[in-house]
Amino acid sequence: MALNAQLHITEVNHVLEALVGHSASQLVGRFWEDLFPPTARSLMGEQLKRALRTGETLEFEAPGDAPGVRRYAFRAFPYPGGVAVLIQNRTAEREMQAQLNEARALDAALSMLPQVMVLRLNVRGVLTTIDAGFAKMLGFSADELISCRLPDIARPRDRAELTAALEAILQGGQPSQIATTLLVKDGGELPVRIGLATVVRDLAPDGLIAAVTVDASQA
Repeated sequence: MALNAQLHITEVNHVLEALVGHSASQLVGRFWEDLFPPTARSLMGEQLKRALRTGETLEFEAPGDAPGVRRYAFRAFPYPGGVAVLIQNRTAEREMQAQLNEARALDAALSMLPQVMVLRLNVRGVLTTIDAGFAKMLGFSADELISCRLPDIARPRDRAELTAALEAILQGGQPSQIATTLLVKDGGELPVRIGLATVVRDLAPDGLIAAVTVDASQA
């Protein structure tokens, strides 16, 4: 988007047309504020005027309200007759970062509760990440459990039910919990409750997170 010295739009490209849902003929000549929500205007106005005044290249972000846009990223720089602005929709990136931050916070919180052990399974129910406390509780090393299917370390008569629970969640089921009994290396058994939820990547199931606690009511 190119703006003149009065910050009226003089040029746009197809990317901006798609982003705001208007054609170039509808945009050229309009004041820049017409395209952006009130929550973004104060910051944007300051930065655009600064770029005009100083000739600096400035990068900043501001909230958006277009369909599917909750966060814009801007790069403003001098342009003949005024200033040009490159605009990106950063919504997905910011949401992914928020989810990552939330996951890190969850990991930190769970680390304060040693009775909750978190496992990562792939779409075949194979253990790919193992809580050290979980391995120790069963008497195995983490290396011994990596690449095992979770149902394979359950009591034989519980394996079919656990397998069905994993498959149901991977096929779009809601997070759920299941009571089962795991085998201990010394030949014993350990009743547990397992909370299960799907991990989604690129809109498709990428595995499961399992939160395991000892079932004190059965121990």
